[in-house]
Amino acid sequence: MSRSSKGEKKEKRKWLLVTILGERINDCDVSRILRPLHQKKKECSARISTQSDQWRELSFRYLAARVISGVYRLQNKSVEKEKRNSRMLSRCSARTQPSH
Repeated sequence: MSRSSKGEKKEKRKWLLVTILGERINDCDVSRILRPLHQKKKECSARISTQSDQWRELSFRYLAARVISGVYRLQNKSVEKEKRNSRMLSRCSARTQPSH
């Protein structure tokens, strides 16, 4: 049982950015966004590159905080496209899911 809850925790960590920003941004997008952001924050990026879950979670929080405070804007067009697609997908899946 503890093994399955561990898996859930990992999944939560992976989508931490999603909950904060309210948009679905997958791991690839996150790393692509983080790379330029953390060139100014080298200590952080060094820790991210170890890809330890703890530091990844911190890096998600760091990025989300920066985006929310408007210090950085997500200007990656493919990410914008992903956002639009996920919005449409969530609308469609909400319709197709049975209400009961």
